[in-house]
Amino acid sequence: MSGKTNDKWILEKSKGVLNKNRLPNYELLEEYNNKINDILIGGVFNFDNKEHVNILIKTLNIIRVSIRAQTIYLSCFDLTFNIIQTLKKANNNKNQLLSQLLGEANAALMSFDERKMRSFDSICDIFLNQLKSKKHYYTHSFVNDYNRIVYCSAFRRLQDKAQVFSLEKYDYVRNRLTHSIEVSSIASQLANLCALNIFDDNESMKKNISFQMEKVLSCAALLHDIGNPPFGHFGEDVIRNYFRKNWNNLKYMQYRGNCSVNLKKITEAPCENGELQEWFKKDFEYFDGNAQSLRIALKLQLYKPNHSLELTAAVLGSIIKYPINAYEMDKDKSKFGYFYSERDNIKQLKMENVYKDNIRNPLVLLLEAADDISYVTSDFEDVIKKGIITYEDFVLILDGVAKDNRVVCEFKDNFYKYYKENQDIAVNSPFELTIKRMINDLRNELIDEVVHTFCEHYEQIIKGISINTQDDKNKIQINNNSSYELLDLVTSAPLIKWIKKDIFKNKVFVNKEIVEIELEGYEIITFLLQTFINSVLLLNFNKNNDEFILIDENNRSETIKEKKIFSLISNNFVEQFKKETANLDVNGLEHIYYRFRLVIDYISGMTDNYAKEVYQILRGIK
Repeated sequence: MSGKTNDKWILEKSKGVLNKNRLPNYELLEEYNNKINDILIGGVFNFDNKEHVNILIKTLNIIRVSIRAQTIYLSCFDLTFNIIQTLKKANNNKNQLLSQLLGEANAALMSFDERKMRSFDSICDIFLNQLKSKKHYYTHSFVNDYNRIVYCSAFRRLQDKAQVFSLEKYDYVRNRLTHSIEVSSIASQLANLCALNIFDDNESMKKNISFQMEKVLSCAALLHDIGNPPFGHFGEDVIRNYFRKNWNNLKYMQYRGNCSVNLKKITEAPCENGELQEWFKKDFEYFDGNAQSLRIALKLQLYKPNHSLELTAAVLGSIIKYPINAYEMDKDKSKFGYFYSERDNIKQLKMENVYKDNIRNPLVLLLEAADDISYVTSDFEDVIKKGIITYEDFVLILDGVAKDNRVVCEFKDNFYKYYKENQDIAVNSPFELTIKRMINDLRNELIDEVVHTFCEHYEQIIKGISINTQDDKNKIQINNNSSYELLDLVTSAPLIKWIKKDIFKNKVFVNKEIVEIELEGYEIITFLLQTFINSVLLLNFNKNNDEFILIDENNRSETIKEKKIFSLISNNFVEQFKKETANLDVNGLEHIYYRFRLVIDYISGMTDNYAKEVYQILRGIK
C-alpha cells in the first residue's frame, strides 16, 4: 500500500492535526434534540438563560460534526435535519445571525458541499463567540479531553499494570500509570519547545500552537498504553501466540432459531470475502496494544451513561502510531494502528484530516519519542534500583563497549567521572546516585536532540512521513541515515540502541525474577483466553423479542458453565458487543470476530493482579 506524501498536514492554522472537533455520536444528537424540544415546550430560546445558551452551543457543535460525517453516519441525517428545522421555528427570524447560521447548516447538510460547510463554520464561530459572553465559562476542548482521561477507570487501572516488573510489591518501581504520567510530561516539553522554535517569528501563533500541541500530546501520552493487556508487552505476545496456534482448530456451536445444530470450525463460518477473513484473523494473530488503546478511547470507556470518552479528533489521531490496518501491513512488520471494528471511525478521522493511510501524523513522532525517552531512562533507573544490575555487572558491560562507538564511550567516561565524585558524597550508594544523575542528563539531552531533529526537518515532516515503504525519500533523512522515527536519527541514537540491547535485552529481560513472572503470566492469560473463548463459541447469541439470549434452554446442562463464565465479563463490554453485532448473522464469521473482540476487550482491560485473581477463581485455587 502506498500513501500520498504531497498532502501537507495543517498545523499552523490549528486544523488538521490540531482539529478540535469531536466525532459524531447518534445518542448525543438524540439527547440534545430532546433537550431542545423540552425547552420549546415552555416557549422560545432565552438567550439570557445560561442553560439554554449552553444547550444551544453544544447542539450547534454537534450539528457541525454530524454534517461533516453524514456520508458515514447516514442515520444522523434525519435527526440533524429535524434539529435544524426545530431551531428555525424556535428562532422565528428573531436572531438574524442564528437564522443565517441555520440556513447555511441546512444547505451544507442537503448538498454536503465543502464550500458551504466552510461558510457554515465561519458563521458558527462568529455566533458561538457572541454566545460565550463573560457570564458563561467554558473549558477548552483539549483540557476537557485531559480531564476525561484522568478520571476514567481504564486510566486508573494502569496503576496495577506492569511497565517492566509485573506483580511488583515495592512501590518505588514504575508501573504503567507512573510511566504514562512521565511520558506525558516529556511529550508536553517536546511540544512546547518545538512550537517555540518553529513559530519563533509569530508570537501569537507561537503561544496558540504551543498550548494546543502541549495539551494534545499530554492527553495522547496518558492514553498511549491504556490498551496494553496484563503482564506488559509479554501479554501481547501471549494473545498473539494463542490465536496463531488455535485459529484453525477453534469450533463454534451453530444455531438455528433457539436450537443448536452442530459444532463447526470457525474457518468454515460464512464470510463475505477472503480479504475480510484474513483481516479478522490478523487482528488477533498480530494483536497490538496500540490498536486496543484506540478502541478503548473510541468505544469502551464511558464518561457518563451512553457516552464514550468522545475525545477530539486531534487526540485520537495522535495516538495512532502505525497508520495502517493489520490486513494491509507489510509481512515484515507486526505493528498496526486499528482493528476492523474501528474502520468507520478511521474514515471519520480521515475526514477530520488527522489520519492519513500510511502517513504518520506529525504529533505521533513526538509522542513516540517521548515514550522511548522514558523507556531508556526511567526504566533503566528502576533496573538499577531493584538490583537487577549491580555496579560490578555494569562495569563488565561498559568494558565491552567498542572504542569506535563515540557516543557510548562518552557515556562510559562520564560514568566513571561521576562515580568517583559520588563516592565521597554517598558512601553507601554511589552507584545509584551516579546512574540517577546520568539518566537525568540523558533525558534532557534526548529532549533537546528530538526538538532539534523535528524542527530541522519540519517542512518534510508535515508533507508526510511514510511508515510502510522502502523508499527513503518518504522518510526523515539525516546524513546517510533515514527513518520514520525521530530517535533513530538523533546524535545519541547509538547510546539508545546500546541501552536497549546490552542493558535490557541481554541483562534485564533474561533475569530470573522477570522470566518467572512472565511464565506465570503466560499460564494465566492462556487459560483465561481458552476459558472465555470457549464460552463465547458455545453460547447462543440470537435475539428473541429484543432480549439478548445466551443459552438454549433445551440444552441447559450443556452450556450452564459457559453462561456463568460469560456473566463475569463486564457489562459495558457486553453492551458494546450488542451494538456491534445487532444486525449480524449469529453463525457468520463477523459475529464470531466480535465475540473474540469481546473476550480481548475484557482480558486486556484486566490489571495484573485481577487477571491472577480471576485465574485462581476459575481454577478453584481461590
